[in-house]
Amino acid sequence: MLTESVGWCEAVDDYGGVDDYSHENVPKDVLVAYSRRMGVSHIRYFAGPYQLQKDGSSVIIQIDGACRGNGTRSVRGGWGAFFGPQSVYNSWGLVPPNAPQTSTYAELYALIGALDTVRNILPLALKRVFIVSDSSYLVRTLRSI
Repeated sequence: MLTESVGWCEAVDDYGGVDDYSHENVPKDVLVAYSRRMGVSHIRYFAGPYQLQKDGSSVIIQIDGACRGNGTRSVRGGWGAFFGPQSVYNSWGLVPPNAPQTSTYAELYALIGALDTVRNILPLALKRVFIVSDSSYLVRTLRSI
Protein backbone atom coordinates (compact mmCIF):
# COMPACT_ATOMS: atom_id res chain seq x y z
CA MET A 1 0.00 0.00 0.00
CA LEU A 2 1.46 3.32 -1.04
CA THR A 3 0.18 6.83 -1.27
CA GLU A 4 1.34 10.12 -2.68
CA SER A 5 0.31 11.89 0.50
CA VAL A 6 2.86 12.71 3.16
CA GLY A 7 0.31 12.56 5.98
CA TRP A 8 0.17 9.41 8.06
CA CYS A 9 -3.58 9.21 8.10
CA GLU A 10 -3.90 9.23 4.34
CA ALA A 11 -1.70 6.13 4.15
CA VAL A 12 -4.69 3.86 4.29
CA ASP A 13 -7.38 5.95 2.59
CA ASP A 14 -7.49 3.79 -0.49
CA TYR A 15 -6.41 0.48 1.01
CA GLY A 16 -8.17 -2.08 -1.13
CA GLY A 17 -7.98 -5.14 1.08
CA VAL A 18 -10.85 -7.47 0.27
CA ASP A 19 -10.95 -9.02 3.71
CA ASP A 20 -11.15 -6.03 6.04
CA TYR A 21 -12.68 -2.59 5.88
CA SER A 22 -13.04 -2.09 9.64
CA HIS A 23 -10.61 0.86 9.54
CA GLU A 24 -12.70 2.81 7.01
CA ASN A 25 -14.73 4.90 9.43
CA VAL A 26 -12.01 5.50 12.01
CA PRO A 27 -11.50 9.26 12.39
CA LYS A 28 -8.21 10.26 10.78
CA ASP A 29 -6.86 11.88 13.94
CA VAL A 30 -6.90 8.50 15.73
CA LEU A 31 -6.31 6.16 12.77
CA VAL A 32 -2.63 5.59 13.59
CA ALA A 33 -1.46 4.47 17.02
CA TYR A 34 2.14 4.18 18.19
CA SER A 35 3.13 1.20 20.33
CA ARG A 36 6.06 2.10 22.59
CA ARG A 37 6.52 -1.53 23.56
CA MET A 38 6.96 -2.66 19.95
CA GLY A 39 8.49 0.58 18.67
CA VAL A 40 6.23 0.86 15.62
CA SER A 41 3.04 2.57 14.49
CA HIS A 42 -0.06 0.48 13.78
CA ILE A 43 -3.36 1.10 12.07
CA ARG A 44 -6.47 1.15 14.27
CA TYR A 45 -9.81 -0.47 13.49
CA PHE A 46 -13.25 -0.75 15.01
CA ALA A 47 -13.51 -4.01 16.96
CA GLY A 48 -17.08 -3.13 17.91
CA PRO A 49 -19.25 -0.07 18.41
CA TYR A 50 -16.98 2.71 19.73
CA GLN A 51 -14.17 0.20 20.43
CA LEU A 52 -10.93 1.13 18.70
CA GLN A 53 -8.14 -1.44 18.69
CA LYS A 54 -4.61 -1.48 17.29
CA ASP A 55 -3.97 -3.96 14.52
CA GLY A 56 -0.76 -5.53 15.85
CA SER A 57 -0.20 -7.30 12.54
CA SER A 58 0.23 -3.96 10.74
CA VAL A 59 3.05 -1.45 10.59
CA ILE A 60 3.06 2.05 9.11
CA ILE A 61 6.39 3.41 7.91
CA GLN A 62 6.98 6.93 6.64
CA ILE A 63 9.91 7.21 4.23
CA ASP A 64 11.67 10.08 2.52
CA GLY A 65 14.71 10.73 0.39
CA ALA A 66 16.41 13.96 -0.56
CA CYS A 67 19.41 15.21 -2.45
CA ARG A 68 21.53 18.18 -1.43
CA GLY A 69 23.63 20.11 -3.88
CA ASN A 70 21.83 19.12 -7.10
CA GLY A 71 23.82 20.23 -10.13
CA THR A 72 27.08 20.56 -8.20
CA ARG A 73 30.10 18.30 -7.84
CA SER A 74 29.37 17.87 -4.13
CA VAL A 75 25.87 16.44 -4.65
CA ARG A 76 24.86 13.83 -2.04
CA GLY A 77 21.63 11.95 -1.45
CA GLY A 78 20.25 10.79 1.89
CA TRP A 79 17.24 8.83 3.09
CA GLY A 80 15.20 8.07 6.19
CA ALA A 81 12.59 5.59 7.40
CA PHE A 82 10.37 6.59 10.33
CA PHE A 83 8.57 3.89 12.32
CA GLY A 84 7.43 6.15 15.15
CA PRO A 85 8.57 8.63 17.80
CA GLN A 86 11.88 7.50 19.32
CA SER A 87 11.55 4.06 17.70
CA VAL A 88 14.71 1.97 17.72
CA TYR A 89 13.77 0.97 14.17
CA ASN A 90 14.00 4.50 12.75
CA SER A 91 16.84 4.45 10.24
CA TRP A 92 18.65 6.77 7.87
CA GLY A 93 21.68 6.83 5.67
CA LEU A 94 23.44 8.20 2.63
CA VAL A 95 23.02 7.00 -0.92
CA PRO A 96 26.18 4.97 -1.71
CA PRO A 97 28.80 7.07 -3.53
CA ASN A 98 28.76 4.76 -6.58
CA ALA A 99 24.97 5.18 -7.03
CA PRO A 100 23.38 8.14 -8.82
CA GLN A 101 23.00 11.00 -6.35
CA THR A 102 19.41 11.95 -7.10
CA SER A 103 16.25 12.42 -5.06
CA THR A 104 14.68 9.47 -6.87
CA TYR A 105 17.50 7.15 -5.83
CA ALA A 106 17.33 8.52 -2.30
CA GLU A 107 13.60 7.64 -2.17
CA LEU A 108 14.37 4.12 -3.42
CA TYR A 109 17.06 3.66 -0.76
CA ALA A 110 14.54 4.81 1.86
CA LEU A 111 12.14 2.10 0.71
CA ILE A 112 14.90 -0.51 0.71
CA GLY A 113 15.98 0.54 4.20
CA ALA A 114 12.41 0.35 5.52
CA LEU A 115 11.74 -3.07 3.99
CA ASP A 116 15.10 -4.44 5.17
CA THR A 117 14.16 -3.40 8.69
CA VAL A 118 10.79 -5.11 8.40
CA ARG A 119 12.35 -8.28 6.98
CA ASN A 120 15.44 -8.55 9.16
CA ILE A 121 14.82 -6.77 12.44
CA LEU A 122 11.18 -6.49 13.38
CA PRO A 123 10.10 -9.39 15.59
CA LEU A 124 6.51 -9.13 14.43
CA ALA A 125 4.18 -11.41 12.52
CA LEU A 126 3.19 -8.70 10.06
CA LYS A 127 0.34 -9.07 7.61
CA ARG A 128 0.19 -5.46 6.39
CA VAL A 129 2.98 -3.01 5.75
CA PHE A 130 1.84 0.51 4.89
CA ILE A 131 4.46 2.74 3.27
CA VAL A 132 3.88 6.49 3.34
CA SER A 133 5.85 8.32 0.64
CA ASP A 134 5.73 11.71 -1.05
CA SER A 135 7.48 10.36 -4.15
CA SER A 136 4.99 10.20 -7.01
CA TYR A 137 7.57 8.21 -9.02
CA LEU A 138 7.86 5.56 -6.30
CA VAL A 139 4.11 5.36 -5.82
CA ARG A 140 3.41 5.05 -9.57
CA THR A 141 6.13 2.46 -10.05
CA LEU A 142 5.05 0.19 -7.22
CA ARG A 143 1.37 0.47 -8.08
CA SER A 144 2.15 -0.73 -11.61
CA ILE A 145 3.74 -3.97 -10.39
